[in-house]
Amino acid sequence: MPTLEGISFQPVLLVLSLKAHVRAATLDGETPLHAAASNGHSDMINRLCVFGADVLAVANNGLSPLHAAAQAGHVAAVTALLENGAGRASINREPSKLHDNAFLDMVRRLRLCCSGDVSQRLAVTNSLSCGNIRGLSPLCLAACRGHVAVIETLLAHYSDCITPFQVQFSLIAAVICDHDEAIRALASTVTNDTWYEMPLLTAAVLDHSTNIKTLIALGADPSRRCFIKQITPLHAAAAYGNVHHLSVRAPRLYLKTPTGWTPLHAASSMGHLSAVEALIKNDWYATVVQARNGATPLHCAVLFGHLDVLYALARCVRVPCRALRTVAPYTAPDIRDTLVAAVSFVTTPTHADAVAHVLKRVVDDPPSEVLLATAEVRDACVRLASLVTTPNAARNLADALCYLADSAPVKTLFATAEVGDACASLAEVSAVSGRTCVEATAIIIGL
Repeated sequence: MPTLEGISFQPVLLVLSLKAHVRAATLDGETPLHAAASNGHSDMINRLCVFGADVLAVANNGLSPLHAAAQAGHVAAVTALLENGAGRASINREPSKLHDNAFLDMVRRLRLCCSGDVSQRLAVTNSLSCGNIRGLSPLCLAACRGHVAVIETLLAHYSDCITPFQVQFSLIAAVICDHDEAIRALASTVTNDTWYEMPLLTAAVLDHSTNIKTLIALGADPSRRCFIKQITPLHAAAAYGNVHHLSVRAPRLYLKTPTGWTPLHAASSMGHLSAVEALIKNDWYATVVQARNGATPLHCAVLFGHLDVLYALARCVRVPCRALRTVAPYTAPDIRDTLVAAVSFVTTPTHADAVAHVLKRVVDDPPSEVLLATAEVRDACVRLASLVTTPNAARNLADALCYLADSAPVKTLFATAEVGDACASLAEVSAVSGRTCVEATAIIIGL
């Protein structure tokens, strides 16, 4: 029986031989159909399918021909694959566990980046790079690349098979890559406004203003809580200082996480002065709202070493209540009271060092109306001395103690054994430039 390059001319064997050839895969697991799809050759796709090409073949990276066509934005290729059975069948064979794991990994990344950590935000931004697409659906890949026509084609063919996870994941992908038109194209599949929760949170973290406006117009709520920590998009935006593009209304300022943190707590702790000013402009009373441990945004500013934020908050609480007319008159805490109270919230060496830094700066340039050399401040410094761990913090606190002792109205106020022990403790951590902690002790004890 005559043959040509091993291919039989007998009809049945010829068909079987051709089928084997069109299904042959490279070392990467890609078939000729993958190549045709990624390059947008719709006619070749149809011919390969006639000869038995597998439209559901999956390469080593987890991508099918439909994935390849969707990622490249080839509408005609996507249509050809769908017409040859790659639509509903592909969804039914979608590696759901792989997709779910990818979605859960994205949720984990979003949860971590809500803390205000810039590196975590960068991890979210890079999470959909070309080398990290395993587990993504064709719809998600199209959204990631902003291929609106492909999104519309996929939705037109099998919208009834798309899961809420796929829609949410695709919306998140569109937000991360800042494709606003893709978000609008996906909106037709959203049957519940809660699906916009994480996309809006993502947009708030990344400060994608256009996406934020679009999502809110579509029904997203900046006050809706996400994750077990009940973080709202406004909390996340405040942690990065991106509150200006969110609709900030007074009731939202009081939304609390399980630990009692409001968006203003988040902005104050991260030192975002412009965000703090934008938040308190709507209602000064948010400045004195307490977390579960009793800490206010003023205390957070001290604990994390943000003196400019502390002063902004302190100025704000002196302004008469404008937004909440029913609130009783409130006596604004001054800088001294805030510093003293902040020491009681110190739980880590980092907080102790930050408070020492703020105290030193306040002492160097004290507000005219604030008397710092008091017994309350003295006792707070003594407690703080046992908590600082770095040489710089020890120097700051020792200098502050010397100034307070020099300026005390009653000189013996700081001439106590407790203050002496505090200075000795500071001496063990570090020596003060130009005046050691031991010398500071002698000065104070000798008063």
